[in-house]
Amino acid sequence: MAHDDAGDRTEQPTPRRRQEAREEGQIARSVELSAAVALLAGVLLCRFLGPMMLRHMLDLTRALGHPAPVRADELLVWVRLVGWTAARLTLPFLVLLLVLTIAGTVIQSGLVVTWKKLGIKPERLNPVETVPRSLCLSCGSELTRQGISLP
Repeated sequence: MAHDDAGDRTEQPTPRRRQEAREEGQIARSVELSAAVALLAGVLLCRFLGPMMLRHMLDLTRALGHPAPVRADELLVWVRLVGWTAARLTLPFLVLLLVLTIAGTVIQSGLVVTWKKLGIKPERLNPVETVPRSLCLSCGSELTRQGISLP
């Protein structure tokens, strides 16, 4: 009787098996390394984009702190100005952070695009099995205990 335990295997996986595992999204990837890359990218982006972000934040604060008397017909223009200033503040940072984080993941494990991991698994949508697991007694008692101990 053959065992599928990783400890019992004596041979390396074949290239075909590696390719199949890669197509299914089963690749070695460190979550901690990805998080560290994202954190480092965020810190570096704050360092380099910080002065520009601060300038836009001050502009937004001034716009909100000293609004001219706004008439009803000018309200939409004022809201758009505030929205545009907020977008100029956050979008460059968020887009670059996303790109750098994805680049760190791609460097770590290569470009793997698989739809099998995103597929819906009907057996997991069975409420008879999933609801009791979600509403387990120990979870409810722990939540109650923590709620009572709040000051």
